[in-house]
Amino acid sequence: LWHYLMKPEADPPVPSGATKFSYSVRLSSITMRLCHLDSSLVEVRLTSLESDCVFRANDRMIFKLFLASLQLDDLQEDTLYPKLVWPDEDKVLEIKYVRAAPRYYGGEQRSVKA
Repeated sequence: LWHYLMKPEADPPVPSGATKFSYSVRLSSITMRLCHLDSSLVEVRLTSLESDCVFRANDRMIFKLFLASLQLDDLQEDTLYPKLVWPDEDKVLEIKYVRAAPRYYGGEQRSVKA
């Protein structure tokens, strides 16, 4: 039964340009706090985190990542610098990665006579 269900030749081919995998994530705010026993050590805040990925068959993959704000605060009482990371920019990180599909040329090999 397993071999009957998992026949690769029975699967229809995926047409070029069809979406094989796609996701989109939007987070408005994330706050994480690192604690030890009953005292807080560090707090991390991320705002406007966006990520998209589209993978098309026999075409290309596009990955995008955007982060608007990142704050890292030291919560110890006797710290000299409580704001460890606190950028003033409108965007902290913006990445776009495009990977083109590999091209495979015919399986025939040519022989060269010298």
